[in-house]
Amino acid sequence: MAKSQVYKRSAGGGAVTFNMTPMIDVTFQLILFFILAGQMASAELASLVLHEPTESVATEDPALMQANKIVVNVTSIHGANPDKATLADSGDAKAYKVRGREFPARTPVQRSESQAALAKILKAARDAAPEPKEFFIEIRADKRVSYRHIWPVLDMAGRAGIGKVNVTALLERG
Repeated sequence: MAKSQVYKRSAGGGAVTFNMTPMIDVTFQLILFFILAGQMASAELASLVLHEPTESVATEDPALMQANKIVVNVTSIHGANPDKATLADSGDAKAYKVRGREFPARTPVQRSESQAALAKILKAARDAAPEPKEFFIEIRADKRVSYRHIWPVLDMAGRAGIGKVNVTALLERG
C-alpha cells in the first residue's frame, strides 16, 4: 500500500523579498545629477575682487565712484602692521575715510565730531543722488576694527535715510 502525505499550507505565507537594486541605481543617479548641477552653478558665479581697507588703498578710486553709492572706509589704528596691536587698543579705529576726506576716530570727542561731519556728508550725498531710493553705502573695514566703530556709520546711514548698506571686511591678506 502506498503512503500518502498530506501537506498543510501555513496561513503566514513565505518570506517576501524586495529588490533594492533599482532604488540604489536611482539614488546614485540623483547624487550624480546634484553634483554636476552644483558644479555648473558654482562655475557661473562671478569672482569678487575686494580692495583691502589699509592705509594704501583706503581712498576712493574716481573710476569706481557712482552717483548712487558712497564708500566709508574704517581704518585700523595699526594699518598694515597687526604685530603692533596691544590688548588695550586692539579693536580701535584710526579714522573714517569718505570721498578723499579723513575724519579721526581715536578719542570719543574726535569720534563724535567725525560722526557729525559724516552724517552731513551722507545726507548730502543721498539728497544729490539721481535716485535717492536706490542710493546705498558701502562700509569697508579691517577685521581687527571693533563693531563699536562700525555701528555709528550704520546709525548715521539710517538717520540719513539710506536703507541699503553693504559691509565689506578684510579677513586675511593674500
